[in-house]
Amino acid sequence: WGLVVNEAMACGLPAIVSDRVGCAPDLVMPGITGEVFPFGDIGRFSEILVGFSHGKESLVAMSDASRENILKYSINNAVEGVFKAIVSTVKQKTPIVVLEPHPVQYHAPVYRYLQQKMNIPVSVIYGSDFSVVGYMDKEFGAHFSWDTDLLSGYTSIFLSRTPQSGMSPCEKVPSKGLKEVLLSLRPSVILLTGYARLSDLSAFNVSRKVRCPIFFRGETCDHARRRSAIGSLVRDVFLKWFYRHCVYLLYIGQRSLEHYKRLGVSESKLIFSPYC
Repeated sequence: WGLVVNEAMACGLPAIVSDRVGCAPDLVMPGITGEVFPFGDIGRFSEILVGFSHGKESLVAMSDASRENILKYSINNAVEGVFKAIVSTVKQKTPIVVLEPHPVQYHAPVYRYLQQKMNIPVSVIYGSDFSVVGYMDKEFGAHFSWDTDLLSGYTSIFLSRTPQSGMSPCEKVPSKGLKEVLLSLRPSVILLTGYARLSDLSAFNVSRKVRCPIFFRGETCDHARRRSAIGSLVRDVFLKWFYRHCVYLLYIGQRSLEHYKRLGVSESKLIFSPYC
């Protein structure tokens, strides 16, 4: 998706992004809230930068338009989508359990809002606490941790704890003990946020075993990575099977919606719940 674009526009900054950035069709309207260039096209990227450097008046207009456009991608709209899925499934305000690999800065406010403002008890089962303790980020080559509060306002449960050295990589998030915790919570609804990691698949399998309605809200990423024909086919077959077992799919933007429709998901299962 590229949440930094949301953050920039909330500050009144137009964005320049490549066409592989997930939020581009939703947030970056060329000439209005920013510009989009073809991935890898340095020439076009340079042209946009030069144009921005000589167009102060147009940047002021883009700034205003950016602030206006980002209002649709609010925590209220994100929560409304989850709330709609819950009451459409169980016809009442009922406890929800979320399965996450680790605390995420743009997910935690949604869970907090659901519990404190919508009176829906939320329990989030995290595989690890490495994102709040600290970890070595492979892409940036630096030690990283969130210094904002990601755990208050809802119930958080950790399947494992990271040593203070905080070196556990994201790909090794454990899921041992998940089934026992889920059974003890007896949820009415389970929200999954991924399918790519082993911990995500374990969470999905456990959710099916406890026979609880499953929602999915996460990245879909058709556009961001080039895949072989065989790789694309295998992925599509798996995801069609995965989505069939979900009661609702909460799409985060236009490309997410297109992804679900491409794989034959019924519109009756699709609800908008943007990243915010």
